[in-house]
Amino acid sequence: MADAPRRSAGNVIEKLIASPAYVDHWTLKWGDLLQNSRKYLGEKGAFEFREWIRENIEKNKPYDHMVREML
Repeated sequence: MADAPRRSAGNVIEKLIASPAYVDHWTLKWGDLLQNSRKYLGEKGAFEFREWIRENIEKNKPYDHMVREML
């Protein structure tokens, strides 16, 4: 019975991570950090970069893997 609260919390976290709102939130955060990307990449490049960020967050790719791919 002691595992029930842990499983419940784990289920809530998994649902949160899988939600489109979670992806939108973190895509915007990354976009804020990289707000100059439009200056360097142009409008089309900045859009593609945001989409790349969104896809990787949706796939739940680890942060260090994303950073390595960016570099």
